[in-house]
Amino acid sequence: MKNDGKRRLIDRIYRRSIPVGPVRAGFTLVELLVVIGIIALLVSILLPSLGRAREQAKQVKCLSNLRQLGMAFVMYTNDNRYHFPFRATDQGAYPEDWIWWQTTVMTGRPVCDITQSAVAKYLGINPLGQPNAGAEPPFVNYFRCPSDDWNNRIQASAGGTYLYSYSMNGNMSSTIDNTSCPPVPQIRNSSEKIVLVEESALTINDGYFDPIYFDANGNWNSASNTNDRLSFIHDRHPLANIPDTGYNPMPYLDRRGNVAVVDGHAEYVPRSYAHYQGHLLPTLDQ
Repeated sequence: MKNDGKRRLIDRIYRRSIPVGPVRAGFTLVELLVVIGIIALLVSILLPSLGRAREQAKQVKCLSNLRQLGMAFVMYTNDNRYHFPFRATDQGAYPEDWIWWQTTVMTGRPVCDITQSAVAKYLGINPLGQPNAGAEPPFVNYFRCPSDDWNNRIQASAGGTYLYSYSMNGNMSSTIDNTSCPPVPQIRNSSEKIVLVEESALTINDGYFDPIYFDANGNWNSASNTNDRLSFIHDRHPLANIPDTGYNPMPYLDRRGNVAVVDGHAEYVPRSYAHYQGHLLPTLDQ
């Protein structure tokens, strides 16, 4: 009898553990579609934020590049009687060019090697000679913005294709006899005078920034609509399919880009700041 009682108790417990009715194997089609829809909605909300965060990280890296280059310029001026190096145009290559970028042999001049640039040693770059084809050394990233599609740039100058992102304010450039720009102590408001910019991919063709700029009365210094322009690739606004040339005066003055200043620091500034003559001409007061 005891065994029968135990058996009946076990049978009742076992029957209670068996679910009553049909067992559902998974989601219904409607439930699955609802889950997929929710995931798609969350992705559509998060992707723009992730894209902006990624671009902000690239903007910070670019700003860091200009900060390092700006400090290299300061050290160069300290060693060269407070004069800046040359602006590195496509018209000729000189030992004093701030960046040796030319890839085309020019009359009486050799093909340049970036390790020989005037500021290279201040960036910790040793003269290594030309790198092997397809094996660029990592230090070239000092001269390139991570958002710049420099690798697909077409040849736009007599010196070859400029494969870098930054250019030097030509008003700060020295000449052969160091008489073009005054020495740094004579530059007015040096903490606001621009020496390097991240130039627009639509205008950059060498290491020389030759901008259109406006004065305190809002008058532009040139009727040209193809002068060099500050890049706004990091700006928060959508960038696709935005024409930047063919307009006069220059458009998008509220859009921002990176610059380096005479005293060595770097800033993220609007075009209205970068193209104002008081921030480009060395002896001009604000």
